[in-house]
Amino acid sequence: MSWTCTRCGEEHEGLPHDFAFDAPMHWDGGRSEHDELTDDLCVWTDDGGEPAFFIRGLITLPVLDADDDFRFGVWSSLSGASFERIVELWDDPARMEEDPYFGWLSNSIPGYPDTVNLPLSVITGSLELRPSFLLHDGDHPLVREQREGITTARVLELAELNLHPA
Repeated sequence: MSWTCTRCGEEHEGLPHDFAFDAPMHWDGGRSEHDELTDDLCVWTDDGGEPAFFIRGLITLPVLDADDDFRFGVWSSLSGASFERIVELWDDPARMEEDPYFGWLSNSIPGYPDTVNLPLSVITGSLELRPSFLLHDGDHPLVREQREGITTARVLELAELNLHPA
């Protein structure tokens, strides 16, 4: 399937399956020697000098008229205790048995009203996969789309908004 972007006029091949954020929105390159950003985890010192902890995971939106789901690679905040536990079990298959951790979505996703601080559950699973983020019940459009699914037309709309954010 090819499609033409209404924002740039370019023709693209294939339906996009994901968009990802490289860091939580709070990340500014680090303020102290303790701040660190990896592909999966982030520790950042806030304005008050307190550490903030983040994990990268996936919000999956079922695509109702396609074979593959659509995913946002986003970041969630975690409590210090949850972050320590996740790090402790990072390479341990026992993490598959962990209860979900509470977090707050830490990225602003184009195509939705403000998504920062939407409550979610962080579900660690297989060592080969990023954690899954399950948004808590609510009336936010992203919550509804995770629960009810989207169409390929909506995937293309999200693609354009994420390829060309305002």
